[in-house]
Amino acid sequence: MRGVNLYSSLLSALAVLSATSIAQATIIEDLIGDVAFAPVSVTLDTPDAATNINGVVHVVGQHNGQAARQLIDIATGTVGQVEFFDSLLSAGGQSGNPAGKIFGVNQLANGDVIYVGWSAGLIDTVQPTYWFGPDAPEGGVGGAGVADSGEIYAVSQGGVFVGSDDVALYGSPGGIPQNLPGFNPVVAVDISDNSQFIVGDYIWKQDAVGAYDVLDTSGFDFAIVGQLPAWKAVAIDPVVGDAVFAGSYFDLATFSESVGFWRADGTFLGHSGANTYFRDFEIWEGQLVAGVADNDDSYLFAISDFSWVALEEILGVKSVIYDDGLFVGSAGFLSSGTNGAFLTTRTTHDQNGNGGGTEVPEPSSLLLISAGFALTRRMRRR
Repeated sequence: MRGVNLYSSLLSALAVLSATSIAQATIIEDLIGDVAFAPVSVTLDTPDAATNINGVVHVVGQHNGQAARQLIDIATGTVGQVEFFDSLLSAGGQSGNPAGKIFGVNQLANGDVIYVGWSAGLIDTVQPTYWFGPDAPEGGVGGAGVADSGEIYAVSQGGVFVGSDDVALYGSPGGIPQNLPGFNPVVAVDISDNSQFIVGDYIWKQDAVGAYDVLDTSGFDFAIVGQLPAWKAVAIDPVVGDAVFAGSYFDLATFSESVGFWRADGTFLGHSGANTYFRDFEIWEGQLVAGVADNDDSYLFAISDFSWVALEEILGVKSVIYDDGLFVGSAGFLSSGTNGAFLTTRTTHDQNGNGGGTEVPEPSSLLLISAGFALTRRMRRR
């Protein structure tokens, strides 16, 4: 009875919040419409990311141990064949080790499409690599300007890529990657599309000359989480225009993992609830939408008000969003279910207009909302 009473109390509190501090408490419900692009199977052994570029979704990852992509036309639903990418050793018709993997893809301001990941090179079987096409691998050098082991994980629209070669690094095509500052940073995992922020072992911010400095997070509100999170991703809030950072942490109250969200000024926005793991950020119709997963399903929710929906409710079956599995092109996501990996989109129809979103509640209100999200999710599964 205690759980039911708490559940009722939270629902009552959420109802009060909906009527007062939140202008519209159902952004996700308003945003996600009917199927725009029916689920189609993805052939790649290991899909890692999906990016919509001019109406064609580039699903990238690895197939038969080699860097590969699969192109899917949103308008027609046509699924292309798997295309393999050369490694640093197999390029130019060489018969060297073709192994590799693509972690991310983006379109640069000049229209070029860049893929980032790793491939087999002269010194090591895993060397930082980027491609402008399947037969054009480049890179293979580390922060010291020599061939080294490592991987590139993400690239911005400005052409700045981030990754690791035993130290956290950043670079751009044609240049020698630079080490990111800080005390022994090992990895950088994401960069904002405007190239201003990098996250990994630290948060780094770009300075006036294009280099990066460690962002001082001593003023961030870590009171609820009680610890410095492991930073997972950064995205630019389309309403406020500032960065939002996602970080995973171990919640001592529930003895489980959770995902917290912070603004660049250190404001804590809330968390995704117990037993959830970060997957991706994306901007749909002006709304900053995050995806998290638990052990058997995934959830979409709007950072502006933490309204949420389970993928099972959208698709009729449970599925788990891949890392970097959300993309623009209606509301698209790359997921896996009992029948393997698939890709789909939904129409979006933001009723708030122009992506203006909602009045953002105070952090304390968001905490109550996210607590209600977590408890509601647990109660529904019973």
